[in-house]
Amino acid sequence: MSDQSNLLNWVPAIAAWIGAFFAYLNARRSNRALRLTEQQEERRKPNLVLYLQGGYLCKTDEERVYMFLLSVSNLSDTDNAVARNDLRIEYRTAFNFSATVDIPSVSQGIDIFGGESHSTLETGVKIEAHQTVVGKVFFRLNKAMLQDCAVDSYIIVVTDTHGKRTSVATSLVQEVFDETEIEKG
Repeated sequence: MSDQSNLLNWVPAIAAWIGAFFAYLNARRSNRALRLTEQQEERRKPNLVLYLQGGYLCKTDEERVYMFLLSVSNLSDTDNAVARNDLRIEYRTAFNFSATVDIPSVSQGIDIFGGESHSTLETGVKIEAHQTVVGKVFFRLNKAMLQDCAVDSYIIVVTDTHGKRTSVATSLVQEVFDETEIEKG
């Protein structure tokens, strides 16, 4: 009878250890499932990446017209769209005062760079998941705005439909006098 009572004392302990082992396996499996779900959720967040392929400036008597060839890639698992394009110019005045101006993109009056032959990257353009769109973005600025100023940098800021801003900066913009110079460069 004492052998049976010793065995009965061990059965609950063995059952507890087996239960603990299965609880451990379930916890590991749950943690892996949680990590996978978090990774999937992270991939669904808006994530646009910009690549600047070239920047050009054409000056007229009244204004400066900027054109940037830009590619926008959507790295997320959900579709996105461009809600706004801005050009941020950081400059210094003749008195060494630093300033910044944000200029919204324009879609009309781009004939200075050859008119209709350009595919423009306008606001509202849809970018499907894991796809890239390429286009030219145009900005106009009154010539008097940067009179006697030194430009430090040009920053193109793209805002998506979720309000997330992505930017790419350059300090070099090629001045052109006609469209054939753009095609050579």
